[in-house]
Amino acid sequence: MKNRTCILISHNVPLTVKKADYVVVMANGRVKAQGTVDELVATDAFDAEVLKSIADSKTTTAVVSTKGSSTNSDDVKDDENDESPHSKGKLIEEETKSNGSVSREVYATYFKYYATPSNLFLLISFSIGCEICNVATSWWVRVWTSASDQDSILLNATYSVAHKAASLSISSLFANAQSSNWWFTPILQSPQ
Repeated sequence: MKNRTCILISHNVPLTVKKADYVVVMANGRVKAQGTVDELVATDAFDAEVLKSIADSKTTTAVVSTKGSSTNSDDVKDDENDESPHSKGKLIEEETKSNGSVSREVYATYFKYYATPSNLFLLISFSIGCEICNVATSWWVRVWTSASDQDSILLNATYSVAHKAASLSISSLFANAQSSNWWFTPILQSPQ
């Protein structure tokens, strides 16, 4: 990790602050304080638990460095020169909103990550099955409403078919919900 910037976001501040070069303390989604660990200790930006952790870390470091191997003064100077001061800049950019329709690139990304032949076959099969259920339900409602109420045979058949139509409708709703979950969940979980 030498000479690289590593951004670590954590709720476990006592664990992560020990080796941090620069810290941004947030409270309720807003920046409460920012700076080096020493600067934030001086301004009381940390709570008691974090301060205890920092003190323990410095004590451990002091013990290790007195027991540790000999170091060359050139090595220490090189390490000191590697650290650059942090520039004062804008922490976040203003959030923007896009207007208009979804771009073709978004559709191309979805298609790229999910358009395998088996997935397309299943999607088309679910869509056709749902449409067949919707048409069958509408057809039976039309037949049922145009029938005579006096025909008892038709009345008994009506109850039987009404239950079938209701089950077709419920199956259609379930299939639509499942196909939506089946189609979009892997897209949202795919690597960018």
